[in-house]
Amino acid sequence: PDDLPTLPEEAGCLARLFGLVPSNVMNAAESAKLNEWLAEEGMDGHLRLIYESEKFSALEFFAHCKGVPHTVIVVETECGLKVGGYSSTPWTGENTGWRRSEAFLFVLHSKDGCFKAQINGDPKKAIYHDDSGPDFGNDLKVGETGVDVQYNTAPKYETQQLRKLSTRDRKPYGIKAIEVYKVVESNDSIKADSPAAVSIKPATSFTPQINQALNKKLESLREALRQVERT
Repeated sequence: PDDLPTLPEEAGCLARLFGLVPSNVMNAAESAKLNEWLAEEGMDGHLRLIYESEKFSALEFFAHCKGVPHTVIVVETECGLKVGGYSSTPWTGENTGWRRSEAFLFVLHSKDGCFKAQINGDPKKAIYHDDSGPDFGNDLKVGETGVDVQYNTAPKYETQQLRKLSTRDRKPYGIKAIEVYKVVESNDSIKADSPAAVSIKPATSFTPQINQALNKKLESLREALRQVERT
């Protein structure tokens, strides 16, 4: 019907019921797959957007993400590749080198489909800290020049599928958009004044306004079915 209400207050409810996140990069199927991969790693909280941009700025990234644990980075490149990574360890923005992290990489969209890549090297070298941007073990680096995939000769993550996307000896992928989420569990928190913070509110039911609209739509479908049965 034409009088369906807008849903800003229902975003949390819809997200919790259908496993979606409000994203300009991921579609519904991709966000559901990401939630599935996170659940496999024992992370069953909801996602809160803490940084988004149409280009990457190290200064802005660390202003929003420095010191935040359990982050998910999702990047859409100019060629349509959608790639990212999860890290339990916070990004520091300091040149301190290798750090241990419960981490994995993923590709949500490519010519070879979607997949998750687990770390298979030294877990103490899951991520690399410097001030130019997040770096997952020489296998995924996001910087102001673009996105590099398995750009070094010593990968730390599963290579069978990632190597097909390697930027070694070629230019990095240009960035079309980047989003960073924090996985927020029930006992977790994040700075409320984060400039880009968008929370998916936990909820278990629709408001009466939404219920009324859904019931109206359901009744119209039932009437259409009755008309078909009479013909």
